[in-house]
Amino acid sequence: MGCRERAAQHDLLRVVATESESGLAVTPDLGRRAPGRGAYVHLRPGCLDLALRRRAFARALKVTERLDSEQVQDIVSRQQEN
Repeated sequence: MGCRERAAQHDLLRVVATESESGLAVTPDLGRRAPGRGAYVHLRPGCLDLALRRRAFARALKVTERLDSEQVQDIVSRQQEN
């Protein structure tokens, strides 16, 4: 989504928009079974940064309000540590 490169689904992280205490949040869907519209992003910080700067999550998930992406950022940063 951020870098717009094509990749196999199993190499990407699926995210969905979920309701949280502070509004809508982008939530990682590790099991790939969450209901609703999903979007896919590489597990690379550069790709995630591009997606956030372009506001690609809101467009891909078809929401109009601001999305909290803290959970996705945590997953990507932990993946880079491994």
